[in-house]
Amino acid sequence: MQTGTKISNCIFVSINKFLFDKVTLMWDAIDLTPKENKIIEALKIIDSNLERISFSSSNNANLIRLKLKNIESPIPLSSMGDGMYRILTLAMSLVTAEDGVLLVDEIETGLHYEAQTDMWRLILETAKELNVQVFATTLCWDCIAAFQEA
Repeated sequence: MQTGTKISNCIFVSINKFLFDKVTLMWDAIDLTPKENKIIEALKIIDSNLERISFSSSNNANLIRLKLKNIESPIPLSSMGDGMYRILTLAMSLVTAEDGVLLVDEIETGLHYEAQTDMWRLILETAKELNVQVFATTLCWDCIAAFQEA
């Protein structure tokens, strides 16, 4: 970005989970575009068997479901733990922030230290590809070491 350029696209990711409505709106802009592949790639950091993701609102339940290899029925994202949801919101925020800025508070929240290097690689590669400046905070030395390794 050039000096004096106005930032029109800035996304903040806190340590709190995004509400389903916000995640769904972000997904609507990503679904059936090449950015969807980035989301799948990101989620594979947590489970390499991931094939697809879907969002549904039925029977008064808002669900994000995942299709995994060798499992016939989709499973709820909530059954995969906080790390999967964190990667989902980080990846969706990153691709939505194209040509803008992504601010992330305590980026490692919910992520096992073994996933953090791959998370940083994905963020660094995608940020370069989509022209996103990323500012992230952490209090975790493992996260800093993972950044350095990435």
